[in-house]
Amino acid sequence: MTHLHQEFVIAAYIIFALALLWDFLAPQFSYRKTLRSIYLRARRNKTNSRDQAQ
Repeated sequence: MTHLHQEFVIAAYIIFALALLWDFLAPQFSYRKTLRSIYLRARRNKTNSRDQAQ
């Protein structure tokens, strides 16, 4: 009986660690995607304004 309890506790800790890891990584991916979007939009606006000036 103790052996089953130990496996359950280990599995629970692994799942908890994976959830914490995901909670850390998910915003990082979103942050990078947002920064890239801002960079591309600024670059596109700069190109458009240069074309309109000519």
